[in-house]
Amino acid sequence: MNETEEITFKKEYPYIASNVFKQKDVNHILTIINAGRLASHIKFVGYGLITYDEEDTKLENAHLVFMEKFNRLKTNCLVFNVLETVWNDNIYTKMYILKQNNVKDPTFSLVFHNENTGVTSQNPCIEYAYDVLAQDIMKVIFSLRMHPLYEMYKLRKDIKTFPSIIDMEECYRKIKETPFVDKTNHEETYTNI
Repeated sequence: MNETEEITFKKEYPYIASNVFKQKDVNHILTIINAGRLASHIKFVGYGLITYDEEDTKLENAHLVFMEKFNRLKTNCLVFNVLETVWNDNIYTKMYILKQNNVKDPTFSLVFHNENTGVTSQNPCIEYAYDVLAQDIMKVIFSLRMHPLYEMYKLRKDIKTFPSIIDMEECYRKIKETPFVDKTNHEETYTNI
């Protein structure tokens, strides 16, 4: 990771600016992530500076430039690699933590991003508490485990209600065993999850 490397991604929630982190915030966030089970799913790789084009008044297209070290005047993003595990089958490759200084209370924002496909998912307005941030990261990581099921549910129009967490494994098994009729191509194909 070097300072010339830049990633551009589109945020799902516009008008959310990225404010500069304090060193104390960074230390607390890294400590809580590295001390828990999150360390087996994400790995801190460095700091970033997010900027926007002048004509991008909605703050939708973020340009992230990697930084070699923390800079108290510029660092407005923490960059993590999302590790490929049983739960994350290359759905996301990067995670960015942003901080917003809102009028009433500051908040955190999470952005999960796949550099290869361009897919981005954003969780804005997370309470400004380190344990809540860690819990929200873990919720997203846990939801990745069920990603194949969610994708199949979006394709299957014959399933009327979404199953509870307890029934998901059974639903996953049933979906995998039953054929999927693709009505656009008028052919029967089997799901391959």
